[in-house]
Amino acid sequence: MGTTTVRALESSVQAGVFGPHHGETELFVYPGFEFRIVDAMVTISVVEQLPR
Repeated sequence: MGTTTVRALESSVQAGVFGPHHGETELFVYPGFEFRIVDAMVTISVVEQLPR
């Protein structure tokens, strides 16, 4: 899963229970983040190459 999906799923866990949720999230996934519901995350970082 990518970061947007992980943020949505992790934000939907309240008191250890996954449930419906609506609205925005302020959750950000940083190194050391403890996942509660997601087992794995795959994401890529794209860096633009600037002309020299």
